[in-house]
Amino acid sequence: MFNELNLNKIYTDFDSKEIKNDINQIYAFISDLSNILTKIVKIKDVEKFIEISNNTIVLIDKIASFSRLHLYLNTNNTKAVNLLNKIEEVEIKFKKIQSKFLNNISLTTIEEYSSNSECIYNHKYILKQLKFNDYNINFSYNSKYEQEYNKLISSNKITINQTIYPINYTSFDFLINNKLNKIKNNYLQARNDIFYLHEEDYANILFNIKNKTNNLIKSLGFSTPLEMSLFSAGLNMTTLNALLNSIENNRNIFSKYLDSDFSILSDNKLYTIDDAKNAIYSAFLLFDTSLFKLAFDLFNNQLINLDNNKDKIIGSCHLKILFLKESRIVGHFNGKIKDIFQIAHELGHAYQNYLIMHSQTPLNSNVPTSTCEIISTFCELLVLDYLLRETANLKEKKIILSNFINYSIQAILDIYARFLFEDEIFNLINNGAKSLDYNYLNELMLKSQMESYGNSKYLDEHLWIYKPHFYSISAPYYNYSYALGLLYALVLFDNFKKMPRNKFVNLFTSFCQKSGCSDFFELSSLFDINSSDKMSFNSAFALLNRMINDYLSL
Repeated sequence: MFNELNLNKIYTDFDSKEIKNDINQIYAFISDLSNILTKIVKIKDVEKFIEISNNTIVLIDKIASFSRLHLYLNTNNTKAVNLLNKIEEVEIKFKKIQSKFLNNISLTTIEEYSSNSECIYNHKYILKQLKFNDYNINFSYNSKYEQEYNKLISSNKITINQTIYPINYTSFDFLINNKLNKIKNNYLQARNDIFYLHEEDYANILFNIKNKTNNLIKSLGFSTPLEMSLFSAGLNMTTLNALLNSIENNRNIFSKYLDSDFSILSDNKLYTIDDAKNAIYSAFLLFDTSLFKLAFDLFNNQLINLDNNKDKIIGSCHLKILFLKESRIVGHFNGKIKDIFQIAHELGHAYQNYLIMHSQTPLNSNVPTSTCEIISTFCELLVLDYLLRETANLKEKKIILSNFINYSIQAILDIYARFLFEDEIFNLINNGAKSLDYNYLNELMLKSQMESYGNSKYLDEHLWIYKPHFYSISAPYYNYSYALGLLYALVLFDNFKKMPRNKFVNLFTSFCQKSGCSDFFELSSLFDINSSDKMSFNSAFALLNRMINDYLSL
């Protein structure tokens, strides 16, 4: 039931006339956009620009979504690669015309026109973003290097005793799973053998991607990749510094947990798909019927694929489809409690985008990673809270609680290590490095992890290879979004437990609906949270500390 993914509502196949017609229509929209290029931009021109852009984005997203979903299901699908390359070429032409138009209008004029036009007022935030950040309009800036990475990493398989294992098990995974720990030495040897063969290839791809990022930021007028990352996320350096300072000051709360005995966790029972559905439905229903209904519809209309096909992408992902105002989810299900949390996470993305697509225009539908991770993690917390209350068995309760703590460790300590690693990579390139040495990358990864964890048993020199977030041109420093999302979700969940449910749901809905057309400070003000104050993040660490104490007391 969950091995098929309904894509026919987008297109029936790669050779369909509808795809050709839609591409021709995009070119027609580009021509329409060219016709309103003028040095003296009037209100009606900006309104027309918005109308044409919205129409064009829907069609570009439609074709790109169809291609991407096929690639997620089979990374060797050459037709999907070819179509994705083609639509990206078309998109570049569209963006160039957009850029020419926006060059003729100042931020002051946008502000002035917004007071006299509801249409412009509703798109004021995104117009300002687009003036400096035109890659952020719909889907991410792709390149042959990103495709090379995806193809190479998906071809790396580990087989032990005729069983195929993913390549992304971390040191932490072995520590918390005795059954997995039995194959640790064979697994690591097999993975090292694979990576040692391709380390230089990965290092070259990483260098080319980071170099392309530097070229991109210069063309967009940013001084550093971090500046571009924060701008596209609707954040500022004050918020990031508050986040990083809070992590540095509080990361030691995990020490007592990391020093505990994880042997109990190896007995994690297996869950069925029905178990996962029932837990998610029940948890979501306690929040709001709209969240429950969305999950129910996705599960029962072939909009979620959870098989373990060897050619699928690693991990899981969500993709919104503007044309349908629907979402699709691609993931893996192995019956573990963490799989239930992962499905809830992706459903959180789907819920946020459902609220956006039914209340905003396509231009206002692009949500920064930092913001969307808040909603997805909040949905995980709903499931966690439900399972902890409904589970009577103390051993199972401990396993459930540990899974979220483990995720928190990854989202905070692992992410912090990745931030330090990526920051140093950009420093090297900006200081004139012409290549990246894979031996140095291994050493830098170990150094970054040691600084974050403070414990050598969590080191993994090859983490820079199998974490795909390092390999994105248009999304540098992507990783800190997970730490921000986790900590902020904890703050929101604490508010949810204290506020009247209807009041919180209304604020939460507003937060989701506005998350593609408001900066983070404005969104935080809905809940009276100061996102530039590290005390907000410190309060989230206090909640995590309470969870760790609950775990240790069971």
